[in-house]
Amino acid sequence: MYHKDDLIVGFNLLDCQIIKIEGNEYTLECVHCHKLYKYDYDKLRRRKTNFCKCTYDWTKNIKEDLTNKIFGDIIVDSLDVDNERRELSKQKYGKYIVYWKCHCTKCGNESYKSANDLKGITKRNASGCNVCFGDNIIGKKFGRLTVLNNHKSENGMILWECECDCDKHTHIWVDKGRLNSGNTQSCGCIRCEKLIQWNKDYLENYIPHSVKEEYPRLYNTYIGMKMRCLNPNNTHYNSYGGRGITICDEWLNSFNSFKEWAFENGYEENLTIDRINVNGNYEPNNCRWTDMKTQANNKTNNKYLEYQGRVQTLSQWCEELGLDYYRTKARLNTCGMTVEQAFNKNYYKNDGSKKLNKNIVYKLKGEQK
Repeated sequence: MYHKDDLIVGFNLLDCQIIKIEGNEYTLECVHCHKLYKYDYDKLRRRKTNFCKCTYDWTKNIKEDLTNKIFGDIIVDSLDVDNERRELSKQKYGKYIVYWKCHCTKCGNESYKSANDLKGITKRNASGCNVCFGDNIIGKKFGRLTVLNNHKSENGMILWECECDCDKHTHIWVDKGRLNSGNTQSCGCIRCEKLIQWNKDYLENYIPHSVKEEYPRLYNTYIGMKMRCLNPNNTHYNSYGGRGITICDEWLNSFNSFKEWAFENGYEENLTIDRINVNGNYEPNNCRWTDMKTQANNKTNNKYLEYQGRVQTLSQWCEELGLDYYRTKARLNTCGMTVEQAFNKNYYKNDGSKKLNKNIVYKLKGEQK
């Protein structure tokens, strides 16, 4: 920190010298490059680093050394340490750009390129040399375009005549930058083909709003089926798509096909879609419309019980035998009864109670309260 009485003309501040004082404004000159700077006293007295960056070693901040690396036909010779070129980049682009001195392995042409320019050459699979590209471009192919000739326009730009390989064999004029970057690869036929295919796919899968409004529940069932199988962010994805459950192409690509199958196979508003084989896919041969009770008895996490030579879920046994589902479930899980004991309505008759309580649980387990 500097005192105001010390800041006089001729006083050296780090790499600069005070050459002029006007009121509270100080004019400084770099002792190396003689560049002028103006500061007020408040900023001047707190300065702890050099005022001028002419002696700043910016090379130590380079993240990757590209020396001797090859990009297309370009090989990097060395880092460009010319500060004048860096200053020009600051004026033109608003920031300092690090340039590398390069030369072409084919023609020997020297050039200066930034790291982004060099990496872009590899990304575009291009030559990178403007001289070679301009001299040897005739006869080359870029996508569907074959270069035939060149022409210099009125503004001095060189345009290249290209013939497209499409059925119309259209001739177009393109500048070499668009050819080298891959932005232009045809007369426009590629874009048309993609647009036609997109329209075709859109029309095949298009679902009018009238259909969504007419069959809202069926449409929600269809969307829910796709989300469970295809969307990893869906809550139930692990039980469906995560287990390999998929949707047949007929339904996946067309809601209309799914709708036709639904009405031909007994769809009603109170029914839900159910897979007959819980490990199978959503397809016409493996799906049906059932009520919630039937679907609940056809789940992967159901427990099956064998009783009197038959196997059913607990819910099915309780419905058949007239048992209370939750009471019977408690007998099996909490009291540790066998299936025969749990299904016996009179098993607690000596106790005189039909309700499960702690006394019965302790009695069944042979413990004292």
